[in-house]
Amino acid sequence: MQLFPQTVTKSVGEQAKQWYTVGQASNDYATGDLPKYKAFVERYVAAIAKDSALSQFQPPNVSNASLGYDAVLLVAEVARKQGIDGAMNIDTARDKLRDGINAYKSFRGVNEIKFSDKGDGAVKMGVLQVDPATSTWKFAQAK
Repeated sequence: MQLFPQTVTKSVGEQAKQWYTVGQASNDYATGDLPKYKAFVERYVAAIAKDSALSQFQPPNVSNASLGYDAVLLVAEVARKQGIDGAMNIDTARDKLRDGINAYKSFRGVNEIKFSDKGDGAVKMGVLQVDPATSTWKFAQAK
């Protein structure tokens, strides 16, 4: 999904707008803290722009990367709250991390993640459409 908007736009041009998928974020929007998300998108795009080996991925499609970023944010937040540091016994740290994550009912990073009683996390999903003008995913609007 990361390279698809760029690839299909280059292949079929304006007709790329006929491609849809289900997703949780675009380069412009995610369900969590929007200013934090926009800052994440700027850093992500800047990092790819600096690497000449990644030039074929322009413009970068950020949508899926935000879930991995949220996972890191969640683990870091739990580690801070639980006092986990490099000096803590690994078994104790693992237990504190597991218990800390399992205590969440929701987490608001760049996406809002809701957790079920069984610990399954889910984000609000929507229909994404290729935007040929930007070669990225955009949320489709109901007509």
